Amino acid sequence: MSALDAVKEKLAALRKQKGDAAPKVTGPKASGILVGQRSVHVFAGKLEDGLQNLSSVKEYPVEDGKLAATLQQLLERGELGRNVAIGLDPTLDFLSTARADDGNQIQAQGQLADRLAGRLPGGVSSRENKAGTNKIKLKSLLFFPRRIGLSVLDGLKPIGRHNIHFLSTTHVVDALARKKKKTPRKWKVEIRVLVDEPESVALLCFRGVPVARQTVPTQGEAKVAALSSVLQRLAAAAQTELQLGELSGVILHCNEADLPVVQPCCASLNVPVVHAPEVPVKRAALAAMLCGASRRGRQAPLELGSVLAVEGERPSFPLKHALPAAAALLVGAAHLWSKGSSVLDEVAAMEASIEELMVEREITREDIVDLRDAMGIEVGVAEAFLVQRVYWGQLLLEIGAATPDGCWLTDLEGMYPYKFVPTLVGDDEDEDGGESGVPDLQSMRRLKLGMFLPSYDGYLGDEREQIVSALKASKTISSVFPNIGNSSISTQEENGEERFLFTIEARSPGMGH
Repeated sequence: MSALDAVKEKLAALRKQKGDAAPKVTGPKASGILVGQRSVHVFAGKLEDGLQNLSSVKEYPVEDGKLAATLQQLLERGELGRNVAIGLDPTLDFLSTARADDGNQIQAQGQLADRLAGRLPGGVSSRENKAGTNKIKLKSLLFFPRRIGLSVLDGLKPIGRHNIHFLSTTHVVDALARKKKKTPRKWKVEIRVLVDEPESVALLCFRGVPVARQTVPTQGEAKVAALSSVLQRLAAAAQTELQLGELSGVILHCNEADLPVVQPCCASLNVPVVHAPEVPVKRAALAAMLCGASRRGRQAPLELGSVLAVEGERPSFPLKHALPAAAALLVGAAHLWSKGSSVLDEVAAMEASIEELMVEREITREDIVDLRDAMGIEVGVAEAFLVQRVYWGQLLLEIGAATPDGCWLTDLEGMYPYKFVPTLVGDDEDEDGGESGVPDLQSMRRLKLGMFLPSYDGYLGDEREQIVSALKASKTISSVFPNIGNSSISTQEENGEERFLFTIEARSPGMGH
């Protein structure tokens, strides 16, 4: 046997050993996976720009806490490729950008990270993206649930880390949009609107980098109003909050049929509007885009997997190098112990000095506690407003759409107080275990409408039923005030004509009719 044959035989043995150690992954060459709240969308097939053959996208349900097991089952059944790009549904991550030279914005960004970490089981991870220029320094962070990220890497472990591309879906969409339509050369601040149904996506970009993202419900007659509101908010954020300068223009990614409908939403901005080819943002299309991004490997936009520590991967313990380090650590510990004693003495002296200063300035510990509680209430009220508020502008548009011809609104009363219960030092609960001083907000949340309805020789038409049906059919209204009823009707004379005055109430969840 020649030396070359011996080498070939050893290589074959190594390949066989490696193949026996890890499960063999069968299936298509590449696939894209979009992870949602309760399901995953998988695309694995031939594609062009990630948008062909969307009918082949499959949706698989995911039980709570079983994302890794679901992905492993898909691998075993050959549903996934050997090269996988995976991204999160835009509802699962949050893009935040702040001026790096503005201490208040950086502090608010840190507080946002703390709140997200407290609400998401398993905490939150963030990936920083390069943004800004030498003159305008920005800190752009993409926050996402850490537990979901770890489950993804754990479930796809058999195909190897180098074949897993955990990407930002927002930046994948932005990269495809730029491929379809480049930004005009002199534009610095732009908004790209990717028009689709039932939701569209608006991206605020600075020098080709997304710095803010807004998902917009664009189904039904309120499409233009919703897009107009979002565009105005993004333009204001660019100019006042981030101080990026004036908006250069808007790029509308939509089909020819939608262009006359959505173009008026840009009228109030007074900037150039450019039409571009459609970029769908439905869940199936996002999965297909991710599949296309998996083929680009390291050129794929904003890799998130690098910020996650992979559970279960531990390097072998370097005993030879660890012993000298351990000896140095012991010496350092003895030195720190000695210094620690002197530091404790300094701390005791500082505490005594603080006590003297408090006596001199007539400040008590109760004053400090009250100040802390006041600051907690101020921040908590603002947070409760952002989380629990009702978007009244959109709701009023829906009420207008629900009003039939020949009827008009005479009275509108809306109330939706939000709930914030501060935790103060020394507060006690009621004897029944409830929260002291907290009003029954459910009974205060209501929407009351008064309308004049036409009279047909003293008889009432079917306008009342039309109004009730339209209010119940509106997702915007029923999601906040689902209990619609408790109506009354009376006759009144208006401008010499007899009309019916129709009153109806809608209540928040938990309230009866």
